[in-house]
Amino acid sequence: MSLIVLDNLTRCYGRRRGIERVSLSVAEGTLFGFLGPNGAGKTTTIRLLLGFLRPNDGAATIFGLDCWRASKTIKQEVGYIPGDPRLPPWMNGLNALAIFGAVRGRDLTHAGRDLAGRFDLDLRVKVRDMSRGMRQKLGLILSRWRI
Repeated sequence: MSLIVLDNLTRCYGRRRGIERVSLSVAEGTLFGFLGPNGAGKTTTIRLLLGFLRPNDGAATIFGLDCWRASKTIKQEVGYIPGDPRLPPWMNGLNALAIFGAVRGRDLTHAGRDLAGRFDLDLRVKVRDMSRGMRQKLGLILSRWRI
């Protein structure tokens, strides 16, 4: 069974094409990654899959759900972290767990604290005082879809 399916997916930004007629399927249990140079369409494709952008043409599904129409459900089940997570500078890890948990409709505090302990990450530190590596650890904790 394919968990992710893209069928001739296209997204334009004015006259410029972000991606054009991308088709692929990712089977259950498969590890898949996007590799390519800047401007290749990796981020555009991910944003389409998560329903942050609407395609101009084609279709994308995750778990058999349309990525645009079922965006809320997909966001509750799929974790995503950019290469350098951008969070408000005033936020700390504890605030982030509470806010992301409220958005996802689940309590992330217990499992998030457990992962922070494993990563040796102090959740009381404000984002403005975190190194890039610390922000990436926090992003990994927040992106976990089954915590």
